[in-house]
Amino acid sequence: MKKIFIAVLAVAAMVACSTEQTVVAPKGDAIGFSTFVDNATRATDITKDNLVDFGVYASIENTSGSALILNNAKVYRYNGAWKYDNTQYWVPTAMYEFTAFAPYTGAHWTYAPATPATTADNGVVTFNNKAAAADQDFIFAAADKDLTGTTALTASPGVVNFTFAHQLSKVAFKFNNDFDAVNNITLRVYNVNVTGLVSKATTTVTNGAAGEWTKTTDSDTFARTFGTQVAANAENTADIIAAQNYIVTDYHYFIPVAKTEYTVTFDVDIFQAGVMIDTYHHTVNTKPTLAKGGNYLFTTTLDASNVSDDPTQQLYPIEFNVYNVNGWDPANGNVDVMVPATGNN
Repeated sequence: MKKIFIAVLAVAAMVACSTEQTVVAPKGDAIGFSTFVDNATRATDITKDNLVDFGVYASIENTSGSALILNNAKVYRYNGAWKYDNTQYWVPTAMYEFTAFAPYTGAHWTYAPATPATTADNGVVTFNNKAAAADQDFIFAAADKDLTGTTALTASPGVVNFTFAHQLSKVAFKFNNDFDAVNNITLRVYNVNVTGLVSKATTTVTNGAAGEWTKTTDSDTFARTFGTQVAANAENTADIIAAQNYIVTDYHYFIPVAKTEYTVTFDVDIFQAGVMIDTYHHTVNTKPTLAKGGNYLFTTTLDASNVSDDPTQQLYPIEFNVYNVNGWDPANGNVDVMVPATGNN
């Protein structure tokens, strides 16, 4: 029998609209922000259109030293523009560094600028995916503005343009019914559960670039159930999978820590001509390579060789053979039949 095999497919992402939204600055030289979210894919993800707020860290450096001028300042939509309180202003002969994280409201991330905390683009990010129940997208951006060669400002240096990137991996499961339609076999897959998700991890931001995720020393793992669906917004149903058809689960977010092993369990009901004939309970261990910003579809194809949960068994087709054709029955011997002569009355 073939073992259940999960193939990991990276799903192409649709890039969000690049139209920028800018702050209406109270003064010509105020520091304002605009945003763009890269690789947005579904309505549940953070996109440029549904992003409502983000946190900003900003630092200034000149010949006198460096200091934070914004420390997780909330930037939020207001009348179609981005606004923040305690407005800061551009000054000449200075270097500015910015980092931004979203979401701000209900965030499950923290950022600690590197010690001494005087520059915004160096620090450590911690994300708690367990607290987020694997349901919160997390995006990051960095930018800078070099005014060290400017001795005087005669016009506003403009807004700070943030291009955000997703820092987690997004995962769903696809189940194929590979039986032929003539087999009259339909399936139902449910109780899709994944254990081994990393609860908490950190990544180091160095000069505005975020590194790979590392599991924290106090991090455990947790489990997440994936509801199945046959169409968008039809989650948590247990629909019948027709032959040569499939279902896809809802998506959840993983922290892509290298060499993490996940255990996937799911149940399969098998029907023949609409009559349920058995239920199988499957367990699969997988160690996929996931990347930040990756959108993955874990695909399993079920057929007669692997639908059973017993590795020693499989479904065997009902087959037919002609064993013999009996001869004419010798017990029924010759019988005289009187046939009237032609012309007799």
